[in-house]
Amino acid sequence: MNSKALILIFLLFSLSAGAQYIDENLPQTGTVCSVGEVGSDYYAQSFISNVFSITKFGLWLQVGIPAGQVKIAIVPDNGANEPDLGNILYTSTLIIPATAWHYEVDLSIPVDTGKKYYVLIDGYQNAGASGYSCAGTSSSYTDTGENFKYSNNGVGFWYTYSTPMAIYVEGCFCPCASIDGLDPWYCSVNTDVTLNLSPAGGTLTGPGTNGTIFNSSSAGPGTHELIYSYTNGSCSDIDTQQVIVYASPAADFTYSVNGSTVDFMDNSTMAATWVWDFDDGYVSTLKDVTHFFLYGGIYNVKLMVMEDSLICGDDVTKQVDMTHLGTDELYSEGRGLSLFPNPGSDLVNVIYTPLGSSLGKLRVYDALGVLQIEVVVETDGVTSRSHELDISRLAKGIYFLQLQIDEETRRLKFIKN
Repeated sequence: MNSKALILIFLLFSLSAGAQYIDENLPQTGTVCSVGEVGSDYYAQSFISNVFSITKFGLWLQVGIPAGQVKIAIVPDNGANEPDLGNILYTSTLIIPATAWHYEVDLSIPVDTGKKYYVLIDGYQNAGASGYSCAGTSSSYTDTGENFKYSNNGVGFWYTYSTPMAIYVEGCFCPCASIDGLDPWYCSVNTDVTLNLSPAGGTLTGPGTNGTIFNSSSAGPGTHELIYSYTNGSCSDIDTQQVIVYASPAADFTYSVNGSTVDFMDNSTMAATWVWDFDDGYVSTLKDVTHFFLYGGIYNVKLMVMEDSLICGDDVTKQVDMTHLGTDELYSEGRGLSLFPNPGSDLVNVIYTPLGSSLGKLRVYDALGVLQIEVVVETDGVTSRSHELDISRLAKGIYFLQLQIDEETRRLKFIKN
């Protein structure tokens, strides 16, 4: 085997129960290091498991170059005395590993007793590394019944070495209770979540639980603890997980139609943000909004709301009948209301025909229905009147001019450039 392909990490292994372990922690001698080549990525030490789960393991490491990086993994045997690289159970990365024993702790790696597993060590050009790390050979080790290590030469061949790598493993002789399939948070809608509880046969307790089911609606808003307890003879373990349930808003709105103008009123509960989609290319984030529809038709207006944590939301869609508008001629000039120049920039002249009352209101709305300008104008006495309107402060875009005289509303569209 090409010696340049070596990146040696020798590990001391011992399997034991609970806090009982063998940690030889011996001085290391005969250190050999080199930068790995493409394809020769890792060493692997096999061991026969006699525990249900690995809770801790250690590696004796020495720094070859201070910027070195090591990746560690645990994988099962593939049935042909080789690591199953498609079934990685655990990974970890060390940048600038410390000299001496390094421990991975607080683990819960499920394994099957009596089956073979491997600890893999990869020291070749990992992300963030400019060097490599190595470990010394151990003069004493705990015999796992395997007493060999493998090294991949990158082309499918595995070489066997009699000097074992040295690892230290600590595990649980009793199965560790675990809750899988629970997300950190849910909304308080009626959602059933089927959890994976292992080992089978334990008891799940906590708000909203029923057998293997957690229901966020039954649990209700708040922070809850779920506990899975497992007992089998002298073996006993529990797993506790925390879940947050957020109150879900309920979207609702009402509306009133006045010609081409529709006033939308929010009736949602628990809402803190609003997004209106008017089905005509325009949206609004106001709570209550007035919107102009340019053309006749049936519009599917959608309101989307979220509560104040911005985690949970709801939406509702209602049809708004605007077929009475017909075509866009409502916004053409000549219905007793006109504006020039159009487009305009600073000052525009509004020409209108009075009708009965002495005063009326001239309003300018933006494309989202937000009132921008409102002035009172005279609307009686002569056949035609004009009003000079200052639109200089308006941003460029499309606007709607509305003249309200008693119960009559006249509208037109104009552009500010």
